[in-house]
Amino acid sequence: MAMIQYGCGTCQPRKNARGNSSVRCVSAHNCVAYNSEAAGCYCNPNRPSGSSSPTGSTGGTGGTGVCEGCTPESLGIFPRDAQGNYDFEQFWKNRLAEGWVYPICEANVIPNHQSYDASGNVCDWEFNHPRSGCTRCHAAIDLGAAAVGNPVLAMADGKVLFHTDNFYDVTGSVVIVHETADGTPVVVRYAEFEPDVTDGAEVHKGDVIGYMEANTFNPNGSIGYLIQWMLHTEVYFGANADGTLIPLPTGSSDLGSCAGDNYIYVTAACPAICGGNVQFQRRCDLIDPMNIELLKANYWTGAPC
Repeated sequence: MAMIQYGCGTCQPRKNARGNSSVRCVSAHNCVAYNSEAAGCYCNPNRPSGSSSPTGSTGGTGGTGVCEGCTPESLGIFPRDAQGNYDFEQFWKNRLAEGWVYPICEANVIPNHQSYDASGNVCDWEFNHPRSGCTRCHAAIDLGAAAVGNPVLAMADGKVLFHTDNFYDVTGSVVIVHETADGTPVVVRYAEFEPDVTDGAEVHKGDVIGYMEANTFNPNGSIGYLIQWMLHTEVYFGANADGTLIPLPTGSSDLGSCAGDNYIYVTAACPAICGGNVQFQRRCDLIDPMNIELLKANYWTGAPC
């Protein structure tokens, strides 16, 4: 995914079905990729930010201009089932059809069991399960891996937005933006492992982005069948219900809250279980990742697997 820096933002070149490159405008200061023609869309580096009329030539790669000549268009719309509900199973079937791979090598996969938190409480691996004494809802699926040091893989081509070595206990996280076939960005937070990436780097499907790591409160990694190394995996669709883009996160705080708890695609089950307004404490475009297990039909077969 080669990126081109324009004066009014970052535009990503893509080609539509007819082989024509295109970009589209999302806001006055940001051009992003669109997998369809956006007739007349260009970045004008000679128009000052905030100006109401163009003053220079179209196109270019410098200055502080704005996008012109195009209107916001929708990217992919999240699939729905026959009853009109968001269809998370179909979402992951679509990713499987696009060639996405499971983020853990087949030889290292174990069942997704319960695990302990730092206080010794049993935590379920599933999405939408109460956590931290019923103070929040689990925003991820925890994928079981066999041992510390097992590699974690990028599920698809993408770009590392940022990473941290301090996500939970001694473990870190990596946030990568991938794309669906229609160009919609899918943001994935791979977490509770040891990152091995550079911010801003491009990654390819099957690339190693880090290694499984044990939490310090349980360094041996298991108590009976209860595991304490797993890949905490959060997924965000990157677009509103009408397909208009949501800005990419620039840091962990951008993934940490949803104004008014107005989640687009999911509803927290924890208020009914715990009482009170117990939410995910995540970005509004969070989706249910449970059907990521469908990607087990397409394990990565190259190195290091």
